[in-house]
Amino acid sequence: VNLQGKPFYSLEDMPYCEEDYLNTLEKCCVCTRPILDRILRATGKPYHPSCFTCVVCGQSLDGIPFTVDATNQIH
Repeated sequence: VNLQGKPFYSLEDMPYCEEDYLNTLEKCCVCTRPILDRILRATGKPYHPSCFTCVVCGQSLDGIPFTVDATNQIH
């Protein structure tokens, strides 16, 4: 892809178009979108902070204690 005159991203001193750059990023295990900012990692999986919520009530669990049940569901 010719990047002349187009926005690009530099990763390890290599130019990437937006689509290819986004494909290098970790994806949220809830919404599957690339994580552009802070990654919240729990139970070995990556989350957007806004996607890390209780499976019962939907409350954000970002920065507060949580538990994981026998089926690996977050509460």
